[in-house]
Amino acid sequence: MRLSPVVVVLAGIASLLLSTGCDPLSSQTDDPVLTVAAVPGIDNANLYLALHGGYFSKEHIKVRIERYRSVGDEISALSNGSVEVIAADYGDMFNAVAVSKQPSHPVYKILADGYDAAAGVTEVVTMPDSDVNQPTKLSGLTIPAPDSQQITVPVGDPTTLAVASTVSVLQSDGVNLAATQWKPMTQQQEISDLTSGKADAVLVSGIGVYDAQQAGAVELLDGSSGPTSGIPLDGFFASSGWLSEAKNSQAAKDFQDAIYNADAGATMPGPIQAILPAWTGLSAQEADLVTTGTYPLSTITSNLQRTADLMNNEGMTPIEVNVANMVFRP
Repeated sequence: MRLSPVVVVLAGIASLLLSTGCDPLSSQTDDPVLTVAAVPGIDNANLYLALHGGYFSKEHIKVRIERYRSVGDEISALSNGSVEVIAADYGDMFNAVAVSKQPSHPVYKILADGYDAAAGVTEVVTMPDSDVNQPTKLSGLTIPAPDSQQITVPVGDPTTLAVASTVSVLQSDGVNLAATQWKPMTQQQEISDLTSGKADAVLVSGIGVYDAQQAGAVELLDGSSGPTSGIPLDGFFASSGWLSEAKNSQAAKDFQDAIYNADAGATMPGPIQAILPAWTGLSAQEADLVTTGTYPLSTITSNLQRTADLMNNEGMTPIEVNVANMVFRP
């Protein structure tokens, strides 16, 4: 029996998942070694795919992934030289550049755009019998929202990209949000509050959307639609100082190429879903059913600028970040 190309790809990935440490396909002993920090999630699953799919070894670099608890910890590790690259959300990174002493000379560079929003990645959901049956009825409510990837901003301004994106969509629909508040909490607690009646609506993202649907919730609003459709959410970063060395610049270019080659593989159904259980702890069923965003095949500066502009418009940054200054150019 002749196997389909997708089956062959998945079989290859499955066999590679049995190995640990650096890329199992690499036979080079003098290849540069990059330590990459990441908080495991759907948004950076392409990193895990690139490692265990052999994409880094094909570019003659070795990558060691270190799991971190927060993006803040990743930034600290990047700043002190403990790691060479981090996978992080643009909310944290653009804010860090905006509040730095020299925002026009950013200390962090974007190696590759990592993950962009798609329909169903971020949603405001309610229960089917809720009186909150249209977006205008969110006005004046306290709405639970995911507590991950928060940044420090003036009181009342969005603390995460998920909230900022949703606020932008609601404002474009003419919803009055003057008295609306967003209450950070775990997504498990959000769903519990929704199903128990403590909350009329909640904002969920990633696996939280799937979990809410499994609990009976229905979509009220797609938080990444209209003005924020396809907006970039996460990327890969290195420090400007590290990149200033020629050998590191080449390693960064090889890392970038490997990520985008992995992303090309991720356009097929299967590869990302196959590695999600090992990378994120999702069950096989959850991995098959969860909605994922897109893993872009290139870094488009104008698209990244949309995220920076959104953050500035919604009060997440004190100045507008010029993304062109942050994009790594080999």
